[in-house]
Amino acid sequence: MTRGTATRPLVRVVAGLLVVAIAGCGHAKVRGSSGTEGSDVVTSVVSIGASAPAAGTTDGTTDGAANVDPSDTTPTTGGDPAAVATPTTVDLGALTRTIGPGDKGPDVLALQTRLTQLHFDVKKPDGYWGPNTSMAVWAYKQLVLGVAREDVNARVSPEVWDLMRAQGDLPARRPDATPTHIEIFLDAQALVVYEKGAMRLITHISTGSGEHWCALPRNVPAWTGATTTDPPSGRMQRVCGDAVTPGGVFKVYRKEPGWYDIPLGKVYNPMYFNGGLAIHGYQDVPFKPASHGCVRLPMHIAEYLPDIVHTGDEVFVWDGVEEPETYGAQRPPLDQPDPTDPGGGRAPSKPPASPPSTPAPATGKAAPKVASATTVPTTKAPARATVTTVKS
Repeated sequence: MTRGTATRPLVRVVAGLLVVAIAGCGHAKVRGSSGTEGSDVVTSVVSIGASAPAAGTTDGTTDGAANVDPSDTTPTTGGDPAAVATPTTVDLGALTRTIGPGDKGPDVLALQTRLTQLHFDVKKPDGYWGPNTSMAVWAYKQLVLGVAREDVNARVSPEVWDLMRAQGDLPARRPDATPTHIEIFLDAQALVVYEKGAMRLITHISTGSGEHWCALPRNVPAWTGATTTDPPSGRMQRVCGDAVTPGGVFKVYRKEPGWYDIPLGKVYNPMYFNGGLAIHGYQDVPFKPASHGCVRLPMHIAEYLPDIVHTGDEVFVWDGVEEPETYGAQRPPLDQPDPTDPGGGRAPSKPPASPPSTPAPATGKAAPKVASATTVPTTKAPARATVTTVKS
């Protein structure tokens, strides 16, 4: 599948069977009523199209928003498509209505089941369309169907459903990479994981917004070597940067378990792959690019992804313009002291008591080099060192 240039799927009907070929990947799957992968009925049959709600269904919020309450820092659990049990009574037959956020019923359950078969993680197929289902549909439409971001909506029509029923697994763009590797597509805001050469996971993500930003660090992690009373004034200096996720070829070089303090906040289960940029869980994973450069994951996926991806596994990032190899290991732009705040800003907030700051791991791999965010500015240019290379 070619993501370096604008691509669209090639869809046609041959002898009554729907064929979907993803342009550039030379891969097509044909499905009929007797197909085993993506066949019409998983086990037994329930009438599709009924709108009766499934008992006890929950999937986040009722409006289908793509983010969760930022005040809730409790990671959600489960969701690994390889571990989620497919419901035993699901009809994957024709869809009789357009469905979307907030809808309930057997047709929503069929959609969630099919997405799970295609390795999109909806967390739990339960017949209720919540935010996790919306994120999976976004990723499917952009990555598989090639729909432009401005044209995507979180709804599935009968026509889209027919395409989804006919869809097969996407082959790895880099089959000769490390057996387990990650492919990230910035234009589609999607991340794909291949494990031992086979597709394991597709998820919606949120990457660098592309905006210039300035902010006062919210806390000073212990590994920076700085303190909350440095400089002597007890004030911290604002920093500025560009929220960019560069294209290129990288490797996961460091992982941190649980909540991890960074100058701009905290992230969950980060896996560092490009300087201070990490793939990590976050409470807010909106439809658009919104991070400072990191790759934000839904929390329930960040819970188990570090068990699949290991240090040394390759990460390929397509920016929608060039192939990753064109850039090599392209580094992100470094943050700089805010020139409009030479004397430091307000007194820094006290670092959160729980979880405690995590020291740099004794693995021989150095933590990202971050100069003190509280260095007293001097007339010498070298003293205005680059600071805060870790993003969120």
